[in-house]
Amino acid sequence: MLVQVKPRPDGQRDMSLPCGRQERGETMQECVARECREEIGVAPVPRDILFVADVFRVSGDKRRQLTERLFRGEVPDDHEPRPGTRPDKRQIATAWADPAESGALFRRCPDLRRCAGLPGGVAP
Repeated sequence: MLVQVKPRPDGQRDMSLPCGRQERGETMQECVARECREEIGVAPVPRDILFVADVFRVSGDKRRQLTERLFRGEVPDDHEPRPGTRPDKRQIATAWADPAESGALFRRCPDLRRCAGLPGGVAP
């Protein structure tokens, strides 16, 4: 799995997946390709949808609903991980990772943990 690497205040690192908003007039596949190009330096060919969740984000007195989608995608076998053209502001690297081996580093991604069959995942 190709992930973003982000520092934590305690000096450790977390891993997360690229994400972003779909732009007006953009298909979901175009959105996935653009966001991945911007954040992880490669546009995967989207395949299966692995997970869909409605998520509520609260900030102050505002609440908004988002729909998150997790896709399986393919990238060239010889792809060398590198940040994309517009990496996340906290991102320090892009890396290959196996959630089964690096599960604790995905601690802030309960949906991903569930999809990977790791403890601490959110129930469907």
